[in-house]
Amino acid sequence: MRKSKSVPQQRARTPPYYDSEYDSTWEDAEHLSWGNEGRGKKEKQQQPHRESSRTRAARELQNYRHGYPAAEYEVTHPKTPNFDFYKKRIPFKPNGVDIEEVLEKWNNDKLERNHSYIQWLFPLREMGMNSQATPLTLEEIAMMKEDSEVMRRFLSAYKLMLSFYGIRLQCGMTGEVERSANYRERFENLDNHPHNNLRITRILKSLGELGYECLKAPLVRFFLKETLREGTLRDVQRSALYYFIFTVKSRRERRELLYFAWQNYEPKIRFIWGPMKNIMDYHQRKQRQHAEVQQEVYKSDGHGRISSLPSGANEHLGHSASGYHRDAPGKQQYRKKTKGTPNPQKSSGVQSSSKRKTWKF
Repeated sequence: MRKSKSVPQQRARTPPYYDSEYDSTWEDAEHLSWGNEGRGKKEKQQQPHRESSRTRAARELQNYRHGYPAAEYEVTHPKTPNFDFYKKRIPFKPNGVDIEEVLEKWNNDKLERNHSYIQWLFPLREMGMNSQATPLTLEEIAMMKEDSEVMRRFLSAYKLMLSFYGIRLQCGMTGEVERSANYRERFENLDNHPHNNLRITRILKSLGELGYECLKAPLVRFFLKETLREGTLRDVQRSALYYFIFTVKSRRERRELLYFAWQNYEPKIRFIWGPMKNIMDYHQRKQRQHAEVQQEVYKSDGHGRISSLPSGANEHLGHSASGYHRDAPGKQQYRKKTKGTPNPQKSSGVQSSSKRKTWKF
């Protein structure tokens, strides 16, 4: 009898995994040494000689967050070209113009087609694609931060690029941003020209170098919201998850951004930008905090009135702002005393916190 050939079983695809080698977002210890952020007690096995682009990017972002501790980034030179450019003493190179012309006269078409100015508008302490742009030095950073004219122009450059991407800065103090009036046209341009993702990463890193770290997280959250929740800027999603988030230096803010991304990512089982155990622990902690807040909101202040709600909300729940019961017959009267403390949750028809459902995502 002829034996039938055995059909080899198809090997199940291994889901993508989280590699914490260059990420300390979920670590609580502040004393982690550079180069060992996420390794924990066990040393990570030696990596292959050839480094993937994702690993290289993660390592470079770690270098940035730690202030470039490697010797290769200790750049010093006697001249201050980045400071001089912002002081309108020299044009950007090659074949450039001075900063005021860029800020005042350049339209979106010029900003898109020219690839030399971005390294001068947003300098970094690392070499970029423009060989004639000089890496930023610590001396230049100190000089630029202390010069009000330079800081004014730097913030104007940030607003210029936001407008180029279809975004408007709502508040310079908080960094909150929103869509601009012509966002549809600018979003389409951003989706069709992926090199702008590299520009955005540079802008975020430069903001941190020159004292505007507070502006970064709101912009990153904006891109996460647009790509994951609103369904726009689909070609920006990858860069937002792999790069934009990890330019933020604060671990607390990175956790918030990753948690927001996880909330809006589908399917969640494929979310690989953080250890799932830590994300779920963070999610449960958020649920507990929400339940505690809700419990405080519905506590009585002793006059039959909900304490932590606006006065208008008390009216809707059947309580007057002055503490009288609205439905009492005749003139307003105090609520009759009963044995024990009255339960405002029952009187208002609100379920107790133990019976209410907490957040579910």
